[in-house]
Amino acid sequence: MAPPISPAADLRAGLDRLAEAIESATFRLPGDAAVERRAWREDAIRLLREYLISRLGDLSAPILVAVFGPTGSGKSTIVNALAGREVSPTGVIRPTTMAPVVWCLRGRAGEYTSGPFDGAMIAEDDHRLLKSLTFVDTPDLDSNAEENRRRAERILTVADAAVFVTTPQRYADAVPWEVMRRLADRRLPVIYVMNRLTRRSAGS
Repeated sequence: MAPPISPAADLRAGLDRLAEAIESATFRLPGDAAVERRAWREDAIRLLREYLISRLGDLSAPILVAVFGPTGSGKSTIVNALAGREVSPTGVIRPTTMAPVVWCLRGRAGEYTSGPFDGAMIAEDDHRLLKSLTFVDTPDLDSNAEENRRRAERILTVADAAVFVTTPQRYADAVPWEVMRRLADRRLPVIYVMNRLTRRSAGS
């Protein structure tokens, strides 16, 4: 009698089959609809391979929290405030964060060197928050550099939760809210932060 297959192994095999089936999908008719569906297909494959299947390999891994938003909103400043030191560079040049910055528990850096984290800066720490959480300061979603935006979106694809940082001046920007719509479709937990709020911008 063959040994029983564990639920985790059975689920892994099912996810692999699903990813392969989605990869084999073709959209032969030209047009905007085909382009959009190809993008959905790539998003689904990344979600399966880089998040679900990867997560299944270590269910006790820290929760991955992506900090994202428009340029100049103060994402890096918030991550640095949580760390109590500078782990993500800040500055007046926009965009400042050109690559993801991963703030993680000492000894776990090797988990964030490939896939959506390729090229990321790693800041290891013994901070007590990092026993259960890993924070990623993402590149600006509305950057003129398209590669920055793609990197941010790939991090959001594999995140367990997110912090959306914006300002009164950037609140109405379209690009971050389009990303927010997709995160809502995923039912990803999101914390909203209105940064750099003054009495005048608050209407008081």
